[in-house]
Amino acid sequence: MAMGARMSRWAGMFVLALTCCWGVRVAAAGFGQKPATQAHDAARQTHTVLIHGFKFQPDSLTVKVGDTVVWKNADMVPHTVTAVDKSFDSGHIAPGGTWKMVAKRAGTYMYNCTPHPNMRAKLIVQ
Repeated sequence: MAMGARMSRWAGMFVLALTCCWGVRVAAAGFGQKPATQAHDAARQTHTVLIHGFKFQPDSLTVKVGDTVVWKNADMVPHTVTAVDKSFDSGHIAPGGTWKMVAKRAGTYMYNCTPHPNMRAKLIVQ
């Protein structure tokens, strides 16, 4: 058998082996089902905290890792969302403005408004 024919034969066998392996992988993953990462992405939620009357409403919120939290400033003055441990800080949120954050780590985070430190709340990430 000529060298070119042998290489062509090996290439064909290699492609066949890859095709078979890929087919087994698809079958093992459950053809037609969502992979676990897509199912988890679909389960992620968005939560809203209203800033109104110089209060965070609700003043305690429990979310899951991967969820998004949106703070909406419904007051007539700017506010911030600043973690006591400095793990997050919105900067000034203008009246009518919003700030959002994806919860990345589990834990309990106390936060307040820097210009109005009497405004306090808690974010629990599970």
